[in-house]
Amino acid sequence: MGPAVVSAQERPDLAERADEETAATHEEWQLHGDVTSRLWGSLYDVYPDFQLVLHDKANDVVLGEGNTIPCIWDETVDGLPAGIDEVMERALPERLNAANNLSALNIRIVPGNEGRGHSRLLLQAMRALAAGQGFGNVIAPVLPNWKPRYPLIPIEHYAHWRRDDGLPFYPWIRVHHRLGADLLSVAPRSRLITGTVAEWEEWTGLEFPGTGEYLLPQGHVPVSIDREQDVGVYWEPNVWMRHRAREAGSPAGWKTPSTRIGPGPWCSRQCSTNGGRWMHEPGPIGVSVPSRWSVPSPSTT
Repeated sequence: MGPAVVSAQERPDLAERADEETAATHEEWQLHGDVTSRLWGSLYDVYPDFQLVLHDKANDVVLGEGNTIPCIWDETVDGLPAGIDEVMERALPERLNAANNLSALNIRIVPGNEGRGHSRLLLQAMRALAAGQGFGNVIAPVLPNWKPRYPLIPIEHYAHWRRDDGLPFYPWIRVHHRLGADLLSVAPRSRLITGTVAEWEEWTGLEFPGTGEYLLPQGHVPVSIDREQDVGVYWEPNVWMRHRAREAGSPAGWKTPSTRIGPGPWCSRQCSTNGGRWMHEPGPIGVSVPSRWSVPSPSTT
């Protein structure tokens, strides 16, 4: 029997384990999003039925997790949110009852389990979840997992690179492509991270002696440091891809939850900006959080 996908509502204990066991897949600076650090914990209070865990029940091993959020989208490119920050601000802090689509937010695989198709299973589960809710699509703000190799290349160019065989250049888009997803647009300003110069130096272990653009460990673009204003600004880029939910099949082991948008049993976990389990946002959000020691990752190519 293969791994199964369960929701945080069904198994909050597994969701907590998944968060702990994937903690090594991010850099410290990636945890300080202006919007995401404020709202991420609410996902598990407001939408526990949309937070997923991939679990090997036979061996009681957590393999990965996936985060999603209902959204409103008119199915036009112009109507896409600017990025993850906007998706979350539209759907929180109260449950969104008028949603017609599902937005993926993040997939993380427990280190040591990359390259085994687990990300694909979580993507399929997201599509099945959306279909079960009657949503038309899953839109995914994909974080290019090879982009840190090319931090000076604009995302508008990088997103459209192709291999000689015509497939997308970087692995994570290839996973989406092979599942039938369409590349809709790029989101050069998807998630904002700001901090003082001292905070950025603490988060990164680097020194920023003058105003300018600096490369970061696992950074997809440079951080802009302004010594005079005492601020560092980082805009994380994403690539919007669309999966048609109604064409999706269910992965093995996945049972579409009966919970629908509207009043229902929610988790009652407390959130605390000082470290509560659900306030531990998942580092580089955007449906691709590779292990920092594994390339390509988290999924097969």
